[in-house]
Formats: sequence, C-alpha cells, structure tokens
Amino acid sequence: MNKLLSVVIATILVLFGTVVPVLAGTVNGTNTTSRLAGQDHYQTSVAIAESYNNNGDCNNVILASGDSFPDALSASILSKKMNAPILLVGSTVNSSSEAFNYISSHVSNTGTVYIMGGTGVIGPDFETKLASMGYSNIQRLGGTDRYDTNMLIVNDVNVSQGTPVFIASGENFPDALSISSFSGSKQYPTLLVGADYLPEKTKNYIQSEKPSAVYIVGGTSVVSQDIKSQINALVPGITVTRLAGDDRFGTNAAVLNEFSPAPATIYLANGNDFPDVLAGSALAAKTGDPILLVDNQLSTLPPAVEAYLKKFSGSGIQPNVIALGGTDVVSSILCQQANDDLKN
Repeated sequence: MNKLLSVVIATILVLFGTVVPVLAGTVNGTNTTSRLAGQDHYQTSVAIAESYNNNGDCNNVILASGDSFPDALSASILSKKMNAPILLVGSTVNSSSEAFNYISSHVSNTGTVYIMGGTGVIGPDFETKLASMGYSNIQRLGGTDRYDTNMLIVNDVNVSQGTPVFIASGENFPDALSISSFSGSKQYPTLLVGADYLPEKTKNYIQSEKPSAVYIVGGTSVVSQDIKSQINALVPGITVTRLAGDDRFGTNAAVLNEFSPAPATIYLANGNDFPDVLAGSALAAKTGDPILLVDNQLSTLPPAVEAYLKKFSGSGIQPNVIALGGTDVVSSILCQQANDDLKN
C-alpha cells in the first residue's frame, strides 16, 4: 500500500469514528506506523483500551475524566498493577456512552471499576449506572484535592518500602505523563507537588517509605529547588536526580534518554493536550515503552525528541511507532518524520 493511499484510508476511518488501530503508513525495514484513534478523545480511549487487551475481556478498568487531568496523572501505576485500561468519561453518564459500552462488552461483573477523583469530577450517577449494569465492585479514589487523590492512589498500590519515586507537577500534565509509562511498568509511584508546595501527606510518605532514589521530572520553574532540598532533609543521603529540559518536550526527551534506551514501540502523543496521553499511559505502561510528546502546531518534531529518535539509526533497534489520536492531534507528517529519524 502506498503512503498516500494509507493516509487517506486512515483519515476516512477516523472521520467515521473507528475505535480500532488503523494503518497510517509503512516504511522500509521492520518498523511501521499505526494509529489508535476515534472521532474524539473518548472514542480514542476506547481504541486504546481495545488494543490494551487485544479486543479481549478484562477484569478491571479505570475511569478518568476527559475534561480534567489532575486526578488521573498518577493512575498508570494502578493500571499496570491491576491490568486495567484507562477509559475517559465526560461530565455526565449520558456523555460517556463509549466507556459504558466498552465496560458492558469487555469487563467481568466480578471485576473492579476504579473511579479516579471525587464526585465533583466524576459524579455519583456513574456509580448508580455501574450498579444498574451489575457491577458491585466500584472503588472511588477521590480526595479533598488533587494531591490527596494522588496519595490515595499511591497508597492503594502499596509498593514496598524503599521503592524509588517520581516527583512531578500536579499543576500541569506534560511532565507527569512523560514519566507515566515508566511509573507503571517499574511500579515507581508518581508523587504530585506544586511548584513550591510539598503536601504534608506526601512529606509523610517520603519520610516513612524512605525511597532509595527520587527522580524530579521538570525544571525548577515547575518543581523548585526548595522542594528538592526538603526531600533531601526528609531522607538524609537520598539520591535525588532531576530530569529536565528547556521545555516540556526537552523534559520528555530527558526522561526517555534515562529510562528507555531500547524501546520496542514508541507512542507519539500531543504534548499540548492531555486526554490521549492519559489514556495511552496505560498501554505504554503495560510494556514500559516510551511516550514521545509532539507539538502538532508545528510541522517538525521538537529538536530534543528528534535527537532521541536519531540515536537508534543504524543501531539495529527499530521500534514501531504508534500515534495516539487522530491526525488533528498527531499529524501524519510528524509520524513520517519519526520513522525517517529512526532509519536515517
């Protein structure tokens, strides 16, 4: 199939709301490009969930808001532990039919539906709807704010004392989602902080669990040097490493260079919006493969991300490339450039 024809087919399928992987093009060699996309973020999350279990059944599923990012920033670790895809829902049950259709078709009634966030984000009517569908194991992880919710998720996963942790901003999404696949695959909790705010429960967790290493994701404008100093004081002698670049894309590349030296698959996602990355974090966490953030407003990849891809040229490492979302969020041009960088 030639490149133009495959792109046309992919575009048509996206326009008609497909929720299965669609071919977006092929390149010489073993690496290929595919796309997980639907007509909107909610259908895309279903397409990703279908791929998560090869269109099979699952025991557990996670529901996260498609309108608000904070409560699910750290959900990938729970997703990996419970083998649960992440589905995006709207503000009401009626606007979330794609998620409920997936649940009724694929999720066992004996399984658990996890809801990320309080009733102000995902209302109590969701629990009523799930109960009417025969689901009795419903667990809501929702605290008084995003940081409290974060710690409820972390405590629910219950990793062993000494496990390394990631520190990321809870005020924006890119850095936490850059690390999400590795947080899930390695079962290293992501602890959310403000630029100059280390929540009390997070302090207590660090002090009691004594992580063997801490990775701060993002520069000092998003996680200040003062927070690093506080962490050092909580656990004397702890190794604290900052992974940061000039912007969200540079930080993304710093994370990938640290944790993904030989990926089998690379996921391309829009770094300026969160829903597709959030849903995709579950799939990427399943195998520990990286999520590369791109700027769809530009016709070229961010320089730091491109430099990461070019490391694999001639190395014998030929990862497949999967775009998360339609061409309006990750263009075919950027997909093709990613493949070109991998082979040139």
